[in-house]
Amino acid sequence: MIQYFHTPLNPVFIDIFFSTNANEAKEFFGFYSDKIIEAITPFCIIGAILILYPYAKFYTKFVPKLTLPQKYISFGRIFTLCVCIICTIMVGLKTYRLKENRLPYLSKNNAFIRWGDTLANALHTHSHIAQYKTLSKDYDTFLKNVPYPVSASYLIPNVVLILGESTQRNYMSLYGYPLPTNPLLSTLQNAGNLVVFSDVIAPSSSTNTALENVLTFRHYENAQTPWFRQQNIIDILNLAGYKTFWLSNQEVMSLYGNVPEIISRRADVTRFSTMSDSYNVGAAYDEIVLKLLDDVRGQESKNKDSKQEHTSTLLEDLQESLYHFYLFHLMGSHSTYKSRYPQSFERFSPQDLVNAHLNTLAPYPHTSSTLLSKKQLQTKVEYLNTLLYNDYVVNEIIERFKDSNSLVIYVGDHGDEVYDFRDFAGHSIISRFVAEIPFMIYMSDSFKAHYPNLVQKIQEAKDKPFMSDDLIHALLDLLGITTSDFIQSRSLFSSHYNDKRARIFVGVDYDRDLKTIQEQTNGGGGINTYPSKIWLHRVDEIQKLLDFKNKYYGFEIDVYFLDSPMPHFDVGHDEEESIGLDLRDMLKQMQDLKWSDTPRIWLDFKNLTAENAQNALKELESLCTEFKIPPSAIIVESGNANELGIFKQAGFWSSYYVPYYDKDTLKNRGKEIKQELEHIVASGNISSLSFPYYLYDFIKSGQFTFPSGKENIDIPLLTWNEGENAVINTQTKAYFDPQIKVILAGERKMGGGRYR
Repeated sequence: MIQYFHTPLNPVFIDIFFSTNANEAKEFFGFYSDKIIEAITPFCIIGAILILYPYAKFYTKFVPKLTLPQKYISFGRIFTLCVCIICTIMVGLKTYRLKENRLPYLSKNNAFIRWGDTLANALHTHSHIAQYKTLSKDYDTFLKNVPYPVSASYLIPNVVLILGESTQRNYMSLYGYPLPTNPLLSTLQNAGNLVVFSDVIAPSSSTNTALENVLTFRHYENAQTPWFRQQNIIDILNLAGYKTFWLSNQEVMSLYGNVPEIISRRADVTRFSTMSDSYNVGAAYDEIVLKLLDDVRGQESKNKDSKQEHTSTLLEDLQESLYHFYLFHLMGSHSTYKSRYPQSFERFSPQDLVNAHLNTLAPYPHTSSTLLSKKQLQTKVEYLNTLLYNDYVVNEIIERFKDSNSLVIYVGDHGDEVYDFRDFAGHSIISRFVAEIPFMIYMSDSFKAHYPNLVQKIQEAKDKPFMSDDLIHALLDLLGITTSDFIQSRSLFSSHYNDKRARIFVGVDYDRDLKTIQEQTNGGGGINTYPSKIWLHRVDEIQKLLDFKNKYYGFEIDVYFLDSPMPHFDVGHDEEESIGLDLRDMLKQMQDLKWSDTPRIWLDFKNLTAENAQNALKELESLCTEFKIPPSAIIVESGNANELGIFKQAGFWSSYYVPYYDKDTLKNRGKEIKQELEHIVASGNISSLSFPYYLYDFIKSGQFTFPSGKENIDIPLLTWNEGENAVINTQTKAYFDPQIKVILAGERKMGGGRYR
């Protein structure tokens, strides 16, 4: 993992592993076979020598001097057995959901414990797999019991949504790539029928989790409500008056089930390219969906002719068939790339990359002195060929609708990284290249003539930042459909669209940590080494601020508010004597550093009371004015939830400090504590909950939400895991959890001493 995927075992990799199918697994091992064999061969050789050496007496015939005393042989075998037992126990303990307050001496920095924890958490995350088997029936019950009014101000005769697969936009000539990977779609763009959106990203790096957001009202702000407890695009369009079709070249059902398959069953007509098992999925090329389309449209035409011959047929049945929604689910550019296109589309060669100076380990248009190997070049051209073939398939779908009043939307589920800045191809690890997807809308001439206002909306939105988890809002807005869950500010085509919404890709802030990064595996942005989610804990001295000024995006400072000799915030922690450091001095030092971006500050307000709240607020507002710091850049944390309300009303981010509950208290009073927290959240005084990391599972189990506009959203969470450094914290489950907004990490002084 570390050597070849540039990351320790993490929840993203595990999620993709458990969302795959048998054929994808086979292709994965084929794609990475060389690296896998290279990685495991030394261990196989060592193990074989230790275990088989005593029985391989024929060795001495060829190498007489190679003899080992029996005691060394016995030691080697015992040592190997002990290592296996220890590893099994360590991983097993963590798989049993080991909590730090059970056996703290096992938690520390042990890699096996962390990896075991990652696997356990992933298995826990996928505990709903059993629910998939009965989910369709449950979904029917859910939809029938929830009143869901849908109204449409107009209906477009043909609406098409094409779901791409593993398509990174940066390799498409539509987005400026030098090689002609989109000759057909580029023609449509030049003709003014195709609008290409420049700044769209996916919500996840796996198909399953991406589409559960794209096809339903689920998004990272309300992720605690399962996708199957939210309305989906198919049912909404059914209720609006469309006849819906799902045409797929992906699998019917994988070993663990999948989101697209379950939602596809909601369509009026569902067709898959193969009805066999997961081992055969992807064997057919994507053009097979054209046959599926021709077949269902032919059947529709027959049905229409039949209805016209029988005047007794209800007119509304005929009316329903006039408005169609087609969803195509392609295999696109899923690895193994060479299996995704026919031989006739082997257009690009490694020499094409060399001639265009695209044969380096760097994203276009940047240059690098590191040349790609022959194997890397071959893989990259195979990926380019998948895009060329995808261009053909998408264009052929459009061809079948161009002479009618039709709207065709194409969006990728996620991208693939293809040796863009490191020796890796695929989407099992996070980078901007996996996040950046194509999004385009084709409008037929008839559509443009009928809906000039929609054409204008589409053209005006093409350069706005967008994340596809809000696609359902954008699509409904275009189609003039309103439901109780539709939100104007989430629609890319609305005048009320919120283009400042944070785009969180697998728990990581895309715009801050990924967008400008090309050569940094773990993220980070601007002057900061670490991702913006990781802040530094207990910065209670100026020297600590100076030592880490270029590594962290935010800093937590402990403060007491004192009224004398004059109102001020004294910097310091509970058990330490005051060193006379005024918060004003800390802020002045930050101002002198002349950061390009406003630093984020977390104030742990130790002595907030009803008596000092107003004066403290006045002093803090004065400091913000003096140092030109927006209140929204400051977190005010306290265990006094009642007094935090005035800080929230003044524009500060207020957070309730959850006490350090021990194991017995959680066991005996867990339900009561959750009720208390629900009351605090409902009070409206706080913006978030903050807590020590060992309480993560307990807090998440509370599923705390608060109303925001037309929906309930998950309460933001802040945590401190100061016992671990920033790098380790980027591999925790909290880091990949979009509900967690900040993680405080710890730092030690060089030489082993701690900062005060």
